[in-house]
Amino acid sequence: DTPIIALAMDAMEDKRKVCLEAGMSDFLVKPVQYKELQAMIHKWGTTPADEFSSEANELKNLLDPEVIAGLRELGGEDDPELFGELIQIFLEDAPQRIGDLNDAVQSGDMEALERAAHTMKSSAANLGAMSLSTLFRQIEAAGKSRDLQSARPLVERADAEFVKVRKALEAELT
Repeated sequence: DTPIIALAMDAMEDKRKVCLEAGMSDFLVKPVQYKELQAMIHKWGTTPADEFSSEANELKNLLDPEVIAGLRELGGEDDPELFGELIQIFLEDAPQRIGDLNDAVQSGDMEALERAAHTMKSSAANLGAMSLSTLFRQIEAAGKSRDLQSARPLVERADAEFVKVRKALEAELT
């Protein structure tokens, strides 16, 4: 049997009862918190769910949960869409900035490298992508010290890390 988990906007007992009577295996209230989802997957888990859980864990570990929680609360009731807007702005801007990093490394323009890394360092940290922010800090330092040899592999790592962070941030939007 495939478990079916109902998602509802509120936790009213009658809604839970209706869902369970309709044949649902269990019940979660939106917005679903990661730990609740993980517990539900483990409760009803199958091999595909375990694979999902492993990938989800890897993605979740890329983002600082306290920063994400703070961002979710930032707009409050007045602007509940703010969280998603902030992520979208970052995801739209970051590829260009990372392209700037690659261009700077290729051309040996250490000042441009330093500037682009400085901007991305703060942006990544503001969205809880601390390991990505750390890479940008290291790139910034390499640019400042005019160390092109150290900068190249760091930019390559930042490219790869950004792909993972993008997935993690997109998962936060769902």
